[in-house]
Amino acid sequence: MSYHSKQKLTGKDIKELKRQCKDGIVLSILTAPAAFVLLAFIWPFFISDPSIIEYSLMAVVAISCGLLVAYVMTNKFLKDIRNDEKELHTKVIDKMENHIDFDAGGGKSSCLLKEKEAFTSFYFVIKNTRYKVKKQLYEQCQEGDEVFFVIAPISRYQFEIILKS
Repeated sequence: MSYHSKQKLTGKDIKELKRQCKDGIVLSILTAPAAFVLLAFIWPFFISDPSIIEYSLMAVVAISCGLLVAYVMTNKFLKDIRNDEKELHTKVIDKMENHIDFDAGGGKSSCLLKEKEAFTSFYFVIKNTRYKVKKQLYEQCQEGDEVFFVIAPISRYQFEIILKS
C-alpha cells in the first residue's frame, strides 16, 4: 500500500461518518440505564440500606458509563469530521473473484413456492485480503490494475474503492 494524496471530505463523506457515530450514541443511551439497574442490584450487598445520596451516586456513575461509551465509539469519527480530510491509498489488484450465492428464501413458508434467487458477489483480492466491490467497478478493472482506497485517516473508515485513471 502506498500513500498517494489527501482530499477534503465531501458532504456525502461527512454524512457517512455521522452515520457511523449513531451506533455509539444508541449504545450509550442503552448503557446508562443498564448500568444504573446493575448498580442498584449490586449496591445493597455493600451498603445495607442505600439512601438517596447513594442512589444519586449510582446515577452519576451510570451516566458516566454512558458518556464513556459514547466517547470511545464516536471519538475517532468526530476527529475525522473536524480534520476534514480523507486519504487515497494506491493498491494493486492481485486477483478478481466473483461468487454466485443464493437468497436465503425471502421469508416464504415453503421452498416449493419459489426457487431461491441467485445473486453474484464481486471481490478484489489484494495482498491476500478480499474486498467486496460493486459490479460496475468490477467490470471496469482487470487484474494488475491500480485502485484507490479512499480512507478516513484517524478512524481508518473506508469510504470507497475507485479505479486509478
